[in-house]
Amino acid sequence: MHVKQTGVALITVMLILSLATVTAVSMASRQNIEIHRTSNVHNFEQASHYITLIENYANDALSDHFNTAGVPTLSSVDIDRWNNATIASNFTVDEVKMSGEIEDVQARFNLNSLINVKTGAPVAVQVARLRTLINNLNRDINLDLNVNFVDALIDWLDPNSNVVSLSGAEDGVYLRLDVPYLPANQYLKDISELLLIHGMTHDIYKKFIKYVCVLESSMPLNINSAKVEVLQSLNPAITNAVANTLYTNARQKVGDVAGYTSVTAFLADPAIAGLGVSADGLDFTSQSFVIKSSVALDKVKMRFITHLHPDVTSGNISVKSRSRNIL
Repeated sequence: MHVKQTGVALITVMLILSLATVTAVSMASRQNIEIHRTSNVHNFEQASHYITLIENYANDALSDHFNTAGVPTLSSVDIDRWNNATIASNFTVDEVKMSGEIEDVQARFNLNSLINVKTGAPVAVQVARLRTLINNLNRDINLDLNVNFVDALIDWLDPNSNVVSLSGAEDGVYLRLDVPYLPANQYLKDISELLLIHGMTHDIYKKFIKYVCVLESSMPLNINSAKVEVLQSLNPAITNAVANTLYTNARQKVGDVAGYTSVTAFLADPAIAGLGVSADGLDFTSQSFVIKSSVALDKVKMRFITHLHPDVTSGNISVKSRSRNIL
């Protein structure tokens, strides 16, 4: 009897030790998770402060080039200087790696400019430019985007449910999808909405967004900062060589003035004079900028995309929107 009791006691002790071991391991594991979680939260908070530092630095740089009426006086030369030197360069503070880049958003084709803000009808000159841009990109970088995508985009933007052409796409196209939805029938709010439009793929999207943007429909193209490919889209007769000439001329500095001082001066450039390029949708300054900033802290990598817009009443630059992506 004594032997049996001893065996039971031994088994009981072993069970208790096993439970105690499991509990201790579980507690240690949870504690380790909490430590890492707290560390990550701390790093994220710290990285956010460094992102704000980059934003403030870029904001101050831009503010120096806006007058009291909120009108930008900076040129494409300024943007190039920042992006090729100070702000775009990687730098380290307290072992935190940071980088930043200012981009003139109005250097790209504004997709919302396809629709007239008052009538909701397509703007012929902008439609033609986007078709030309797509044709050129299909040839030069193998974009592989059907030019009829423009019609599908117009149908997504316009306020009605009628297809603009046989190549358009309205309710019937999207309701037949595995996960059905309806077209927005309003202006694009974010560039990522392109992925919802009939004819767009992820591969095409990654190439295409380098040349287009989403702004208020009235926001024009800045001829002084426009990309070569976008300048070439202004007229089918503009060759790549001519577009490069325009791009170079926009960066020429005469005295304290750089670039074209008016749309009229741009259209009078011998490189395009007589081609019949329309002045519609063009300007020589910008009022919309993006700061692309990134921070690497320990194992945390963060990227912020901050949209800036000048306040025409105060002359100050304000943050219009901010998005964060974990790299």
